Amino acid sequence: LALPGGIRLGGMFDAAYERAGRSGEIDSGYNSFRSYHHFLFLSRQGDDVPVGFNAELLGLYFYELTARLSDKGWPVRVAAPAGKILVPFGPDPLFHKNYGGLSGADQRTLPVIWSAIGGGVRFALSSGKLSASDEIYCVQGYDLPARDQTLDLQRDLVAYDGARVAAGNRLALSSGPFTLWYSLYWNPMRFGR
Repeated sequence: LALPGGIRLGGMFDAAYERAGRSGEIDSGYNSFRSYHHFLFLSRQGDDVPVGFNAELLGLYFYELTARLSDKGWPVRVAAPAGKILVPFGPDPLFHKNYGGLSGADQRTLPVIWSAIGGGVRFALSSGKLSASDEIYCVQGYDLPARDQTLDLQRDLVAYDGARVAAGNRLALSSGPFTLWYSLYWNPMRFGR
């Protein structure tokens, strides 16, 4: 939905038809529709916008300001986001619902929405049917509360004795309907981990 001043209001949700309430018996449970993601976005983005913003309004999962660093005529588009940014990891930071053999509300490996306080730089280049992008970022990292504890990427995004800074990079190359991603995330923690 286009609003005055170049502002856009949009939404996204998912729907899953699944078997719920199973107890281990073949006939147990019931079929139901579920929706695990509900998003409402308010944004002002584009090549002609020098300073834009993008925010998710319902859960405040992310809110970022973006400054365009390249002129309109440049072959490479460069932008710098800052705030509580979507961590660019994998194909779509909004939907990490299928990872490690788990999906939806059962996802225990990555946050359902992976966002963190930080900033970065995005580069994008398009030439004919081929396009490439690179996102380099630094965000608030994870830490462990104890040496013998396992890292929980959904809950351990806190600094127990000071700031933990994580850095990452996501490369993407696409042509037509095909896209390849490569993501890297580096996060030093206490206890030599």
